[in-house]
Amino acid sequence: MTHWLERGWNALWECLGPRTCAACAEDLDDQAASGQLCRDCLALCEPCPRDVTGLPPDAPRCLSGFVYEGALATAMQRLKWQGRDDLARPLGQLLSPLLAEVAQTCDWLVPVPLHPQRLRLRGYNQATLLAREARRACPSAQALRLQPGLLTTTRAMAPAHQLGRQARFQRVESQFSVPRRMNEKVAGSRIVLVDDVITTGATVTACATALKTAGAVEITALSLLRVIKA
Repeated sequence: MTHWLERGWNALWECLGPRTCAACAEDLDDQAASGQLCRDCLALCEPCPRDVTGLPPDAPRCLSGFVYEGALATAMQRLKWQGRDDLARPLGQLLSPLLAEVAQTCDWLVPVPLHPQRLRLRGYNQATLLAREARRACPSAQALRLQPGLLTTTRAMAPAHQLGRQARFQRVESQFSVPRRMNEKVAGSRIVLVDDVITTGATVTACATALKTAGAVEITALSLLRVIKA
């Protein structure tokens, strides 16, 4: 698995961005660099098991690439909270194998949306960047249409990273909707929903509920990282 990760990272970021590890900030050189993670950090990345439980009963099918810990967790935090949108490309490529599994049987690629207020503050939606880069790196997904506007938020929300399980579900209740002008596209469609991290499944479940209400017939949620509770 480490060798597979190295090949993916080495295909990216040969000359772009700062030559430091995205996790530990150590300098990268030609011998030690693997994309934007050093070899030591790369070796600690743990693939997410397929049999993870703990999602709500009405959650969509969820596939995640790696466990939320260590180097990848640090890199994701920098993408989300430190303006490191340069990390979207290597992180998105790591998501592309999961996208390849479902791309040919789906119609739309839909990132979990941010409220416009949060989008203005951050400057980008990390889920949109990850979805775009995963699609770009996945030959079988080129016919899959990326449609960020297919799903919207109905109100601004506080960040969820310090909330407990119940508070996370309350936070996203009736939070997402499909704009009326998009109803025709959603009806009868099969959708790949993309988020950066799945923790309790509250967000992707709320998104899936809105999409199903608008007539979507199948929804699969992909995330690069998944929080695994001991």
